[in-house]
Amino acid sequence: MKNVKCNVKQCIIVLILGVLLFLMCCFFAFCNFRNFLDISIFNSNAVYYVFKIFMLFSAVFFGFGLFLLVRAATFYKDKMLEFSDTYLVDNSSFVCGGKIDYSEIESVYIQGLFLCIKFRNEEQFLSRQVFLKRVFMRLNKKMGYDYVTISNNFLDVGLVELESLIKEKISQQN
Repeated sequence: MKNVKCNVKQCIIVLILGVLLFLMCCFFAFCNFRNFLDISIFNSNAVYYVFKIFMLFSAVFFGFGLFLLVRAATFYKDKMLEFSDTYLVDNSSFVCGGKIDYSEIESVYIQGLFLCIKFRNEEQFLSRQVFLKRVFMRLNKKMGYDYVTISNNFLDVGLVELESLIKEKISQQN
């Protein structure tokens, strides 16, 4: 079984930047920043409170992203992608495919910055996923990608190498 590991340096850089963005959003969401900043647009209470609500949602968004990044970097550091003889286990993102049998894969291709996996029976694959993952996978499809996309942002291998490895495993199954 071959494992694809996490690129720890990239994770640390993104983690530091994410923490800075999270702290900045928390500052604007929970502090009375009118005392520190003299910007005339914030003199209107409506604009001020809409901005604070937006920053609160942004803090939740960045906090959730940081949680997912820390979870992936700690629990799946050595096995972001696992390759066995009959299946692939994708733990590379929040909308990861999980366990995917090579017999389910119709094709694998690179589109932009993602490795896309096209399934023979997409509805059967989607039915195995939890509700929130299904929603995000359908959003992937609406944006022009396939249901499962793998980004090499935090992987220690390139997309071309991943594509050839998966194609090799698929051809061994046939």
